[in-house]
Parts: sequence; structure tokens; C-alpha cells
Amino acid sequence: MNSNGMSVEPFNRLVKLAARAFYDDISTKGENQPKTGRSDNRGIAVVILDALTRRQWVREEDLAKDLKLHSKQLRRTLRFFEEEKLVTRDHRKEVSIAFGSFMYIVWRLYVITYLYGVVDVLQYVITLSVWRPCS
Repeated sequence: MNSNGMSVEPFNRLVKLAARAFYDDISTKGENQPKTGRSDNRGIAVVILDALTRRQWVREEDLAKDLKLHSKQLRRTLRFFEEEKLVTRDHRKEVSIAFGSFMYIVWRLYVITYLYGVVDVLQYVITLSVWRPCS
């Protein structure tokens, strides 16, 4: 349950289904870069969205470590989802005491935008895929 008393499980299922339907073939590589078999990252979007459905808020570093992804590749995909309004990013500052001195550490945290965000984005994506002109 989230803070509104609603269960997020139906939204998790919706996100997982939408990831497979609309984001399975998304590649975060640039259009000019060759997509060889070794560097092809299609399908990584599904893996990342599935991982985000299993957690409330997650640090970018922890997610990269758990998924065994390079942080740059993960950040590129998360920014894509942020532009699509599927995830929200927040920055948290923590104080760390090391060797008697204070240091501030800034963490990037991500969460799936459940309330309205997922449903609105998917309605938009479905509308685009249905009304796409035939070539």
C-alpha cells in the first residue's frame, strides 16, 4: 500500500505489461551508433522497469549494482523514462562523517510515477500507436 491507502500491485502489473508491449525494443543508443550484437541494449528498459516495480525508492547506484549495469547506461535509460513521465527523480543530501570531517553526499533516487503518471503516459502511448499513420 502507498501513502494514499491504495495498493500499488495493479499499477506494478500495468507497468510490467506496458514495458513488454511498448518499451521492449527501445534502444538508448544514438541513431548514428551501430547496434552490434554485443552492444545491443534493447530489452534493458523492461529489466529496469521490472526492477523499479519491486522497490519504492531506489538509489541509482544500488540499482546499477543490483542489475549489474554500467551506471552510464542505467542513467541514460532512467532519463528516457523521466522524459516519458514514467519515473520521478529526487536528490537527497546526506551528511557523512569521515576522518573527523563532515561531507555531504548527494544521492539520486528514482521511483515509478504511479498516481496518474503511469496511466496518463500509457493512454498517450496507446493513442500514438493506434493513430499512427500507415506508411
